[in-house]
Amino acid sequence: MSYSYSAPNTYVQYEPAVYQPDYYKASAKKKHPSLNAGLAGAAVGLAGGTVIALRKNNPYMPNGVPTDDFVKTAFDNYLKTAPDAKKAVYNQCNEILNGLNNVKNAEELKALLNKNAEGAKVLNQMLDAPLENYLKSVTDSNIASNKEVIKKTFDNANKIKLQNMKNKIEQAWNAEKKAFVKPDNMEEDVFNAIKNVTGKARRKFVIKYAAIAAAIAGVVTFGVHKILTVLKNRQQ
Repeated sequence: MSYSYSAPNTYVQYEPAVYQPDYYKASAKKKHPSLNAGLAGAAVGLAGGTVIALRKNNPYMPNGVPTDDFVKTAFDNYLKTAPDAKKAVYNQCNEILNGLNNVKNAEELKALLNKNAEGAKVLNQMLDAPLENYLKSVTDSNIASNKEVIKKTFDNANKIKLQNMKNKIEQAWNAEKKAFVKPDNMEEDVFNAIKNVTGKARRKFVIKYAAIAAAIAGVVTFGVHKILTVLKNRQQ
């Protein structure tokens, strides 16, 4: 009798997979190289744009002419410290402008103007005819067209106020010193309103300039890297 012997089954133990965070991090970075390049470009653009913007002496007075944004900011700052009488006039003009949207007839218009008498005085100065005579021609049938007339009148009044502030800013600007110097005939509160907003205007300019530079640099870097990657893959 013959016997055959079979070797017993051997148990092979496999080591568990080891998590390699560095490998996966490297792989993740390789998946979007153009995106990483774009982000790096944006960072460089942000830094460069900030430096360039900070070196500009007068971003709010390019070529000696104030920007519209700087004029509006200076005017708003002036209103914060203006005498109460001037504030009342300006606020009442805005009350009339905002209230016009809810006016439905001639009587409501008259009531709105009577409630804001100081603002109505500005309207009276801007109209071709005295306000009292003008209101006699306003009826329920033509209320819509007259509301537009009043809106345009106040808009023109605001433009005149901003133009006056612009003139004062130009008057106070010293081109040689590249700084604001108070003229002898300028009110102290007006000059302070102009001078005190230069820092705010500069910060706003720097943020805007840097953001634009970062966006442009990021897009350009991303695009160039993408093109170079495609060309490189075609050559392989």
